[in-house]
Amino acid sequence: MANRVVKVNISKIRELAKMKDMNLKQLEAAAGVANGAIGKWVTRDARIDTLFKVAETLETSVDNILEKV
Repeated sequence: MANRVVKVNISKIRELAKMKDMNLKQLEAAAGVANGAIGKWVTRDARIDTLFKVAETLETSVDNILEKV
């Protein structure tokens, strides 16, 4: 089985946050994650525990905020 690379879909996260009337900073606060953590996912890997917190806050699955490459 081939390895799959996954990236966080920042656009999807922004879209879901906007639907909840939140910006990324507000989302980070609501999810209890470090300030600026989500924005760093553009160039860095996300921690799985942080992904789960963000997905839970957005009321979605982790799979929904990932981009499969």
